[in-house]
Order: sequence, then C-alpha cells, then structure tokens
Amino acid sequence: MKLGFGMATWMPYGTYNYERFHMMIDELALVGYDGLESAQPYVMNVWGRKPAEFKKLMDMHGLELSATYTGVDFRAPEATKASIDSAHRLMDFYSQVGCKHFLMDIRNEKESQGYNLDHVMSTYTDKQLEEAGGVANALGRYARERGMQLSFHTHWGTFFEMPEVFDKFWAATDPDLVRLCPDVGQIQLCHQDPVEYVRKHVSRITHYIHYKDIVMKSRPKGELWPGYSLPNNDGGYGIDSAGRFIETGRGDVDFKSITKILLDSGFDGWITTDLDLTANNARLSAAACKDYVNKALGIIGDRDKK
Repeated sequence: MKLGFGMATWMPYGTYNYERFHMMIDELALVGYDGLESAQPYVMNVWGRKPAEFKKLMDMHGLELSATYTGVDFRAPEATKASIDSAHRLMDFYSQVGCKHFLMDIRNEKESQGYNLDHVMSTYTDKQLEEAGGVANALGRYARERGMQLSFHTHWGTFFEMPEVFDKFWAATDPDLVRLCPDVGQIQLCHQDPVEYVRKHVSRITHYIHYKDIVMKSRPKGELWPGYSLPNNDGGYGIDSAGRFIETGRGDVDFKSITKILLDSGFDGWITTDLDLTANNARLSAAACKDYVNKALGIIGDRDKK
C-alpha cells in the first residue's frame, strides 16, 4: 500500500510558488508519505521540458508522483479533441518521471457559470455517453502504452451526480482500460453513500482511491463551529472546500467500512488524501490525515515499512 497527498493544501489553485513547492515536498517526505499527486499545471509549467530534472528532485526526497489529473469535455467534438490532446501531453510528460496513474473526470459542467445539474444532465444523449466511453477507452489505451493506468475520478458537478447517466457511460468503458478512483468525500457531497458506492464498484477500484473527508451530517450547512458560518455564495463546492472539507477522520465519511471493503477485495494500490484547503498549517494537516490512516485504519505505507 502507498500513501499520497495532493498539492492544494500547500499550493491552492492560483497560488503557485517555487519556494512553497520545495517546502511541500520536504514536508511530505518528513511526514512519511510515499508520494505526491499533481493535479495543477505548475509542475508541467516549470519542468515540462526537463522531466529528468524533476524526477531527480523527487528521487532525492524519496517521493513518487502518485498520479496526475485532468478533465475531459465530452459535449462538443472540438472541445473533446482539445481535451484529448491535453491529456496526451500530460501522459507523455508524467510517464517520463515515473508516474504510473492518470486520473480523469469531466471538465465542462463543474466549471460552468450558473451550473444547473438538471440542465446539464438533459444535454447528454445515449449516443454521447457511448462516445464518451469510447474516448475514455482510447485514453486508457494511450496511458497503458506509456506504462500508466487510467482511472475515472468521481466529482460533483458532472454526470457522475446522476447515477442513471453515469451508469450508461460506465457501461461503455472497458474494465481493463478504465478503472475507478472514487473520491469518497465527493461522493458524500453528492448525497450518495460512499460505503455502498465502493461496495458496488469494488471490482474496478484496483489502483487508486481518494480518502477525502467532509462534514455534512454532524453540522448545519456552512457552519465551521457553533455561531460562525461561512456566507452562502451559491457555490456548494466553494463553501465546502473552504469550510467543510476537512482532515481525514474528522468528518462524516465512514472510512473504516470503506477500508474493510477495499482490504477484503485485495486492494494494494494508492490511498491519496485530497484536501483542497485547511485552516491549519499544511504540514500539521497532512500529518493529521496520515496519523488517522496509520493509527485508526491500520494502513501503513511502503515508506514507513522501510
């Protein structure tokens, strides 16, 4: 088993900084993580033409690139083509630095202004969903040729939120080429049961999972502590990432049941904490997440075993 952590706790989107990047990899190594997930363009922007230099930097810290991440726009041919080209560029680079996992979700809907789930869902035809499955398969094949495994990531604001729509897309994907990376906090945010979701799909959860926690049931919406709430900005994810996504084990996700399902299935891949923002110091936040995974769930990463 390997334990990873995302970049956003140190480097929220739009706050990219060379010094903070080096602080992050120093601190992740000291805390004892096995790897870093790179979901932002920063790494490509700085080291895109010098992958060997980046790999050397990671090797010096004993860290792996656990995965990289992209979104694909399925709704218009020209947008899909641009998404595929971008995914290919990412795979070409990250495969050179030893990254073995490529995560994909659906880009357009969650980034739309005035996002309306019912309207978004009504725009997909069965033919489009079948074609989307074909695109995922092609990307999975391209990843496989570069020594990577493609896994589909579950995210709010996409057709994942509508099980009957997602199931049509999922049926069109090749189980060998396209595996599943559930984000259990995102699943909970979408008012689905992450335990039952993992149980239903465990045969395709073989390589990668996001252990993201969220407070939804135990506190009123938007409340950080009694008497203090974030303002309603009409963006559920914006509020949740700033106030209610929380360190692993502090929220409402039933990680113990999820972990048992995974271990019973023989899962031996990456468990990566995907924490967008924290009110705490980034290193302390990452350490708290790892302590919970180690001590409460009994999962020890490869680095600690050494």
